[in-house]
Amino acid sequence: MRIVVRLTPDAARQARTPGIRSTRGTVLGWLETPLTPVHPRPSGTELDTFFELNVEDPSDAPGLLGRLQEDPAVEAAYTKPDDELPSM
Repeated sequence: MRIVVRLTPDAARQARTPGIRSTRGTVLGWLETPLTPVHPRPSGTELDTFFELNVEDPSDAPGLLGRLQEDPAVEAAYTKPDDELPSM
């Protein structure tokens, strides 16, 4: 399961600082899972504020979502359903 996180513009700039793959120590220092940019190439637009993180255990997602949504560096956080083939 994946969680999509939209950071504030300032937090997103910090998270995209070269050499920082995770936001540990700068933004969301409590987060143990590294954030990955949804759009890897910076564009100077709002797309730069979207990140994802993988959640191994789906039962951890509600607590993690709640904590993310309370963090001042986070504008939004929501679960993204796993990709599936269409059913026929």
